[in-house]
Formats: sequence, C-alpha cells, structure tokens
Amino acid sequence: MAMATTLLAPAILLAFWLWGYIDSKISARYSAQYKPYPIRQNPTYTPSRDVSVVSCMLNPEPLFISRLASWLRNDPSEVVLSTRAAFVGKVQAALDSCDFDTSKVRIVVAPDSLPGFRGQMVTGLRAARCPIIAKVDGHILWGDEYLVHMLASFEDPSVGASGGAMTVFIAPERQNPESVTPAEVAATKMLFGAARCCKTDIFAAARFRWIIAGGSVLYRAALVTSDAFVAGFMNDIWHSPFGRRTRLDTGDDTFISRWIARQGYINAAQQLPATDVSRVPKRSAHAFVMQLMRWERSTIQSHLRTVFCAGEVPQVWSHPLVARKTIERLLRDVIAAVHVCAWVVSLLNFPFFTVALLWYYVSRIVSKHRAFFAQYPYMSRHWWAAVGVDYLAIILSPRVWLTLGTEEWHLGEKVSKKTT
Repeated sequence: MAMATTLLAPAILLAFWLWGYIDSKISARYSAQYKPYPIRQNPTYTPSRDVSVVSCMLNPEPLFISRLASWLRNDPSEVVLSTRAAFVGKVQAALDSCDFDTSKVRIVVAPDSLPGFRGQMVTGLRAARCPIIAKVDGHILWGDEYLVHMLASFEDPSVGASGGAMTVFIAPERQNPESVTPAEVAATKMLFGAARCCKTDIFAAARFRWIIAGGSVLYRAALVTSDAFVAGFMNDIWHSPFGRRTRLDTGDDTFISRWIARQGYINAAQQLPATDVSRVPKRSAHAFVMQLMRWERSTIQSHLRTVFCAGEVPQVWSHPLVARKTIERLLRDVIAAVHVCAWVVSLLNFPFFTVALLWYYVSRIVSKHRAFFAQYPYMSRHWWAAVGVDYLAIILSPRVWLTLGTEEWHLGEKVSKKTT
C-alpha cells in the first residue's frame, strides 16, 4: 500500500506532462486554423464615417499627446474624452498643447449621478455618435491602419465586439539596463510570444473569447449604450459567500464581454500585425503587483459567474475545449498544489527520475527565456523578474481569492474618492 502511494507521485507528474503535451498539440492544431477577418473591397464601415473613439481620463500623462495623435491618424469620425468636472482644465490643457489638429476631439463631463470609472465610461459611450465605438485607454498606441483592419470584423453581423493583441511599449530612452525596471521586464515577459495572442486557438475552435481586454476594443454602439446595459453595468454587484455585497467599478471589460455574449453576439479575435496595440507597463513593483491582482480578481469573478450563474454565458458549454479551459482556470491553484506535492514526494522517493524530468522542464524554460532576451537584451539584468512573473499570479492567488469582494486596488476609485 505504501509503495502504491509512493508511485502515485511520479504517475501524477507523468500525467501532467502528458496533459500538457496533448493540450499543446490541440492548441497548435486550432491555432493553425485561425484566419483573421479580411478587409472587403467595399466595406460596410469606414473610420471617418462610422467610428467614435472613446477614452476616459482624469490626469493626462505627457505620453497621451502621442497616443491621441496615433488615434487621429486612423481618421475616426470623432474622439470623445470623458472626464470629471474637476479635471476638465487638465484635459483641455493637454489638448491645447497638441501641435496637430484636434478639431475632432471633444470633452464630455461625467455627472455625479454616474460615479466611478464606470460612470465616466458610460458618459463617454453614450456621447458617441457613431455605430461603432473604439474604447481605448489613454496610454495605448495604435498603428496607422488599426481601425481599418479592426472594422473588418464587423462585416460579420454576429460580431458584437472585436480586439487585437497587446504588446508592451518601452520608451527608446529607457531601453537600457540602467533605466528599465524589474516591473517593466515582468510586464513585457507576460506579453511575449504566444502569451500576447488573442487565444486564437479557442476562437478558431468555438468562435468564443472569455474577455476582450478593455485597453483597446471595438464595440457595436447599440450593445453598450442601451438602458438595459447601463442599468446592469452601473449596478454590477458581487455577492461574497459571507453575505457581503460590493458594487463593482473594476472589471468593466469582463462585464461587457459577458454582456455581449449573453446578447447572442460574438467577441471576436482580429489578430494581425496591423491590429497590435502597445500599452505602457507599470514601472514600480508595487503598482505592477496591484494591477496584476486586480486583473486576477476580475478574471476569477467573471469565471465564477460564468460557471455558477445559470444563463450568464451559455456559450461556454457549447464546445468541450472552452468548457475544459474554463474549469481548469478556476482550479488552477488546486492543480498547482497537487503538482508541487507530487514533485516533492517524487523527489524524495525517485530522485533520478524526478531530476531527469525537472531537467526537461528547465531546458524548455531556458530556451523560451533565451528567445525573450534575444529580443530584449537590455532586460537581461533583471532576468529573475522575467522568470518569476510566470509564477507570480499563483503566488498572489490566495490573497486574490480572499479579497474578491474588495475594490481596494482600483486606483481610479481612490482618485474619485479624493475628489468628491
């Protein structure tokens, strides 16, 4: 009996290896089937006629000017900047400092009756005049043909939202070992290689996405401006197992992605070089960790609702790959704990086998990191940040699970409280 129990550990390790191997083959097969939406010769939608760009901001950073310029180079019909009354002067000052035409840009002020970031967002969405809304954060850089290629998704009438892939922007003057920070290295590694994709394997398999990140995404305006949407969006309550009720201000993108799926529309993946966008990572470790925890909390909340709330996102059960991946995501910490225990027990009882298997995994990790540092050689000084970020979410997970009902890491909410 003792021997059988001991043998269970290496058996679990082999099972995890086989699981990963089969999963990678399935992912590769579906990824190869993915095809982005092509641009039509006579498109239904054009940027200059049909796209309103909406961005929420309070204190525009210096880099906002270059970001705004990149949006305007896409020739949208308008750019709507949603802010609060106390910050109108700062937003206007940023516009006044532009050395390019800003006649398409207008500022709207969110009323006190629509509090928080979501209130700002609703104000901007409802101020938009076009059938397609491109919602974008103030630090996001677009390529010059971003909108043209993104609009191709909406030739499919079943598409309600569409997003591309995200990359990291490090300013040229910071691309050296002395300037770049560990947090920037970690953020860059998170979006390196396959990690930066739009889960094209899942989309090719089931025409499904759990979420389109809110940093840069296009929506059909009718879906995100209706009274029903606004009521649900502004009264999104998280019910904790202990009876606590929290009105959510974060997780806007997870709510909208679920909402669009629930209306019977598709959250589309449009992955092309032209649809890649760049975001500016946090420079401090504290800010990066808090941001990661906020993302993790929103993801877990959304997946719990998807699984346990009947009718929340019925499409998640329409394909076995999507259903399995959804359950795996919720059980990630349990799976990780079993994996760690299996490694320890196997190492104590079968050291040669365990070390050999460990060497196999380490060699693969080293190979991936060599590719990363070949592309970002100036980041090698903080190699430990690139390695550690792969495990950071699991390390932080216990606190995330214990604080699902809090908004404590939402910077926008803190600013809002100080100014009201």
